[in-house]
Amino acid sequence: LMLLGDSMMGRLVKWLRCVGVDTAFFERKDYDGILKAARDQGRVIVTLDRRLAGRVDASQVYLVRTSNHKGALGELLADFGVEFDAQNFLARCSKCNASSYQRLTPQELDKMVTEGKLSEQVVKAMSKFYMCTGCMQVFWKGHQYESAKEKIADVLMLKEKIVAADDFDSDDEGGGGGGG
Repeated sequence: LMLLGDSMMGRLVKWLRCVGVDTAFFERKDYDGILKAARDQGRVIVTLDRRLAGRVDASQVYLVRTSNHKGALGELLADFGVEFDAQNFLARCSKCNASSYQRLTPQELDKMVTEGKLSEQVVKAMSKFYMCTGCMQVFWKGHQYESAKEKIADVLMLKEKIVAADDFDSDDEGGGGGGG
């Protein structure tokens, strides 16, 4: 399943990425542009825009019925038959949609602290850090990770299953990231 969120779907795009759905984001309100991008990339457009969904050339458009992003997440996953898989939790970067992370070494962390990209306090408090190989964003299991885990578990009513997502620690290359 490959989706393309339109300019109104930014938050939903991030949530879909968090549960492992390959979801690109089209930031401009440009009907011709988003339709072309969806065709070229083989993606289904996700939108609240009835005019976009109603276009004759809009065969691959999913019109979201729920304007609340939490409800829309559940709606989309149900309608597309996507089952939650703990191994896919945060397997995609919520910022850029890349699906590959690199575990950072102590030397790389020291360099990032020296360059002011990470605080020494965070590096001392957390044990493992991951960098998205797409956008170079650094992730760790901090407050944002726990918050995302709780919110998604709440939306999907999967409290017991999402705890298994913590297992990504054993996969240092290409595993999920989060928090920060």
